Amino acid sequence: DAYPWVPVEDEPGVAVKELGDFTERHIRVGFTRCEAGAVHRVGQPGATRLAYVLSGRVEVDGRSYGPRSAFRFDHDDDGLVGAEDDTELYWIALPRF
Repeated sequence: DAYPWVPVEDEPGVAVKELGDFTERHIRVGFTRCEAGAVHRVGQPGATRLAYVLSGRVEVDGRSYGPRSAFRFDHDDDGLVGAEDDTELYWIALPRF
């Protein structure tokens, strides 16, 4: 609870808790909380992003996934995740080159 949940602009029902942004290549680590029905763009475009579902259910590319599911979004992917239930994700944005 040391880091606040910050609402994501233009993404109603989504809040992030960013733990850090490291080096000039912007390696980022954080959590995202989505209310059921919310749509979220994981990480930042231009970076390869990894996401792990801690709780809830999400839809990615038309398929439904539950807890302990993991995803990789390449730098040119939109990285969209739709929350089917209240959901919490852990994510990492890999270095941008």
